[in-house]
Amino acid sequence: MDTDSLKIGILHPGRMGSSVGAVLAEQGHDVIWASEGRSEETTQRAVDGGLRDVKTLVQVANEADIIFSICIQTAAYSNLSDIKSTDFSGIYVDANFIDEHHVDDFNAAAAGKKFSYVDGCIYGYPIPGPEGFTDERTFYLYGDEAQSIADLFDGTLFEGMVLDESAKIFRARRMAEETPDPPDTDQDTDAAESD
Repeated sequence: MDTDSLKIGILHPGRMGSSVGAVLAEQGHDVIWASEGRSEETTQRAVDGGLRDVKTLVQVANEADIIFSICIQTAAYSNLSDIKSTDFSGIYVDANFIDEHHVDDFNAAAAGKKFSYVDGCIYGYPIPGPEGFTDERTFYLYGDEAQSIADLFDGTLFEGMVLDESAKIFRARRMAEETPDPPDTDQDTDAAESD
C-alpha cells in the first residue's frame, strides 16, 4: 500500500482518537470523521486536530482507505457492526481494548467481510499526556495489514509495533504484569495463616 497520502477515517475523535487523527493529518493524510450524532466537545477536538467532517459514517466508509475505531469498549462492537453494514473495502483497525475473553468472538465478527481487519490496541496516553507519566505511545497491531498500519506512524509520537499474536491480549498481559500488587499490610498474619 502506498502510504504517502491516504484518506483515513477516525471513529470517533475522543481524546485518543483525535490525537491519532492529528498525528496522521500532520503526516499529510486526509483524515476524516462523521459529526452526525456527536457532541460539541468532540467536534471541537476534531477541528483542533485538523480532521475533515464528512457528516455521516456511511460517507466515512465511502471515502476512507483506512478506518480506525478508537472508542470506549462498549461502543467498539457497534462501530464494527456499523461498518459491516456499509460497502467499505479498505482496512479496518479496531484499536480498542476488548476484554480478552471476547477477543476471538470479536475477531470472528470481522471475518469474511470486504475489508481487511487489523486487531489493534494502544498503550499510552493521548497528546498531551498527564504530567509525570510515560510519554510512550505504542500502537500494537496484529493482522495481514498490520505492517501497513505501523508504517503510518513512522516519525510520529506513536510507535507502530507489529505482533504475531492478538494486540488486545498482548496489551492486557502487559498491563497485568505492570500493575503492582497492593501493599501487604498484614504480612505477619498472612504468613501465619499459610502454615
